[in-house]
Amino acid sequence: MDHPVFISRRIKPTLELNPGSSEGWLATLDDNFGFTLFKPFMRNGERSTVHLPPLFPPSDALVVKKLLAYREYYVMKFTTFTPDPVLNPNDFIMVAIYGPSCELAYIRTSKDAAWTHIPSLLDAYYSDVLYYNDTFYALYDKGGLVAFDISEDSSQAQPIMKLIVRNRMTPAEENRYVCRRYLVESYKGELLQVQRYRESRVAHVTKEFKVFKLSFDQSQWVEINYLEDEALFIGDSTSVSVDTSSTSTQCQSNCIYFVDDKDTIGFDVGPLDCGVYNLKTRSVFRLFNIDVRLFPKMSERIPFWVAPTVFSRGGEAQKGTSSHHRQQGQQKLFIS
Repeated sequence: MDHPVFISRRIKPTLELNPGSSEGWLATLDDNFGFTLFKPFMRNGERSTVHLPPLFPPSDALVVKKLLAYREYYVMKFTTFTPDPVLNPNDFIMVAIYGPSCELAYIRTSKDAAWTHIPSLLDAYYSDVLYYNDTFYALYDKGGLVAFDISEDSSQAQPIMKLIVRNRMTPAEENRYVCRRYLVESYKGELLQVQRYRESRVAHVTKEFKVFKLSFDQSQWVEINYLEDEALFIGDSTSVSVDTSSTSTQCQSNCIYFVDDKDTIGFDVGPLDCGVYNLKTRSVFRLFNIDVRLFPKMSERIPFWVAPTVFSRGGEAQKGTSSHHRQQGQQKLFIS
């Protein structure tokens, strides 16, 4: 089975790249834990770099100094939402999962001078965050889900957190190692949770995935065994759903394309946990269409997907059917 991978030109940021991407933005962290976001794929008139303040106030200088050695793993995930990507492409909301306890913080680039740290509703770590249907959703590592609204116009510092799904581990999850959970918006408009299983906590090899659809009426996750004409791309970037029914796409239906992520356990062997998982055959295809000579250069670098925003000739941003992170088949995905 032929599984293509789209490879971008080599990116050389001035600082250590923080793996992950959202809306085409890549991020670096400086010594003060300040973000610099940049876009390797831009349209004319769009600023390529945005500087954000540090995650911590100056009064926490001693804390920052102690955390500097863990900077590479300190920000586990980030996502962005741009209300008007055509007229104001650099005015966006960014939400990050950070720290050893995987907490949440957000900043509005056009309004805030500092990050706002959000208290957790449940006694668990956050695993992923996504903007979906005009609301941010955050997924816990035990399957719980919360929703919260961050408005550009709101003066309220702390968003109101609403519990959507309670934490619940099924017997299968308790007996096996679920190393990561991801949120994905299906191109059909459904909110999905993807569970990634590895052999054990020390074996850095993905063996299986499970996919669940959120039932808002029942406030629970419902497992689905078939993606139909859809492929999912997961990793440290904001996850992407692709419509494979388009004649222009080369992605395989009913498959999950995955790359390595920030799992520090077993990371010394290199970021080699990449492949394609077929939901029908329940099997992993390991051989990407990628130059094997690149792997030694990636020994200490985590690969990730980049989905740049595509604009039509009229200047409108193409985001799939009507969504933020749905992608039509003609949308190119890059691995960096």
